[in-house]
Amino acid sequence: MVTTRFEIKKFDEWEELDEKALSSMQLCLANTVLQEVLMEKTSSSLWKRLETLYATKSLANRLVLKQRLFTFRMNEGELLRDHISQFITLLNDLNNVEVHIDDEDQAILLLCSLLPSYKSFRETLIYGRDKLSFEDVKGHLLSRDKLDNELHLDSKTDRQASVLVASKKRDKMCRYCKKLGHVKADCYKLRNKKAAESNELVLIWPMKMVMISC
Repeated sequence: MVTTRFEIKKFDEWEELDEKALSSMQLCLANTVLQEVLMEKTSSSLWKRLETLYATKSLANRLVLKQRLFTFRMNEGELLRDHISQFITLLNDLNNVEVHIDDEDQAILLLCSLLPSYKSFRETLIYGRDKLSFEDVKGHLLSRDKLDNELHLDSKTDRQASVLVASKKRDKMCRYCKKLGHVKADCYKLRNKKAAESNELVLIWPMKMVMISC
């Protein structure tokens, strides 16, 4: 059977569309899920792999998903919003295989997955409360993250302003000594000269007084 140019063109167009579909699907996956399906080269094979991993309601699949949730930990330098998003993805994967985690347990698991630097924050939320919900924990974490980002932005702005001021100072030239980095009013050479002249006047004045008294 001879393949026509039209068929080849159609096949090339289909390949291009499939690559776009594959890329779109990969972009929607969390990093932990993406690592499981990186070897898939077509959108169809990727979809089948995802069904095998997450849509199958077998005991093995449920246990694997539970293990991922219970051992899920935040990485150093990871954005808090990304961490929470991946945690929610794990919960959704479990819901898809009809495994439901109690709301309070979700809250505790999220708190325990955080870095050690969140210890005091975690203890503040856990102790002295009658009830703890996932949405409550998530809301407090996002509020803290927003505040931390604003403080970081303010300090960054202050540093940039300091650098700008220092740069402007370096660009200034003294009209007295002709050196960069300061103006005439701050020139140490001019100040030293004026101080020396002042000392000379102090020395000359008593001498004149003595001559007059004689």
